[in-house]
Amino acid sequence: MPAPSVSSRKLLIDLKYETQKLYAWLNTLNHFDHTPKTALVWAHMASFIQTTQGIITCARHKQYVAVAPLVRVAGDCVVNCNLLIAQCSDDNAVMSAWMEKRKFVNIILNQARKAYTDGEIQTAEQYKAETERKIDALDADDKEYYYDMTFQERWKAFDEEQAYHTIYSPLSSEVHSNPEALDRRHADMVDGIATLFWCKYEEEEAQALLRVLCLFLSWTTPCFQYLSDALDPNPDE
Repeated sequence: MPAPSVSSRKLLIDLKYETQKLYAWLNTLNHFDHTPKTALVWAHMASFIQTTQGIITCARHKQYVAVAPLVRVAGDCVVNCNLLIAQCSDDNAVMSAWMEKRKFVNIILNQARKAYTDGEIQTAEQYKAETERKIDALDADDKEYYYDMTFQERWKAFDEEQAYHTIYSPLSSEVHSNPEALDRRHADMVDGIATLFWCKYEEEEAQALLRVLCLFLSWTTPCFQYLSDALDPNPDE
């Protein structure tokens, strides 16, 4: 198997070194006395590290077609983790607030359905208006957290909306299986004839993906710093 170019090799060496270092450090923290929030931050970072390890393995064997979807997963993970730290407390870090909201929505729907069946609500329009009124009132009392946001809203809240458009959206086309995405990856016009082909990446494209992963890795710094500060058993020393 041909060896990767020097540039790709250097990126892989740097990524492997940083990942091993963070893996070892993260491994020392999993037995600490965690709160719900620190436990979820730890899980995000563990997921990021393991995803990065998978990317390194694929890249070393030139299986670049699997790298793009995994890089996208890594980006999702680090953005979500940073927003989790900024927005959530121990009370809602495990999505208990979201679950509570869904529970109340189900109660509202069940009550409206019973009222409709019993004739207290006469028409489907009244049923819809009543449920929407109560759900809107519930939303008005609810702060929006990252798990309520669209992907674009999350990246905007993380102050990386430009990266969403220039990095995340193109990566998404490597994940989806809709006709447009499949057409981009597996079809083209060759000498005026529609032709199917296997998706592949050139070395330069692979290097670009690894550089994106290095960027995402740099975004984990606040997450690891938060864990270090939150779990430090001797903060005054």
